[in-house]
Amino acid sequence: PEPRPAPSRRRARRAPRETSRSAGRPRVRPSIDLGAARMPSFMGRADLLTDQVSGILLGANLLSLIVMIIWLATAMGRLPEVMVMHLDPAGFPDGWGTPTVLWRLPLIAGMTLLMNLVVAWFVAPIDRFAARFVLAAALGVQLIVWVAVLDFI
Repeated sequence: PEPRPAPSRRRARRAPRETSRSAGRPRVRPSIDLGAARMPSFMGRADLLTDQVSGILLGANLLSLIVMIIWLATAMGRLPEVMVMHLDPAGFPDGWGTPTVLWRLPLIAGMTLLMNLVVAWFVAPIDRFAARFVLAAALGVQLIVWVAVLDFI
């Protein structure tokens, strides 16, 4: 007797059979429902983002910073080549600089906001008032920076 070939482990693919229920209907592909955009889970549980007062303070900080940057960018062309940057106690100039030095002011305000935002993020679960206070302090720093920006422009 002749040896038989070894059976193949792979099964032959069969074409899907049409039943009487699916005959004549077009095949519908499953759709992916993207739904509404969702926040990451760590942000959804953040106490700072769920507090309305903190949100208002953060929004005021960001709005102030954006307006300051736009204001400074539009006024840069009207400023002289060299400006007095510092006065001594008697009121005489002792420091000069170009108008590009003024970009340090929004940078200071932005970095202060960033540092206070990180502090407020971690303090908010412990003490909501302290988180609000830190964000309000960042807004106070921005008000002081606004005085300097308006003084130069």
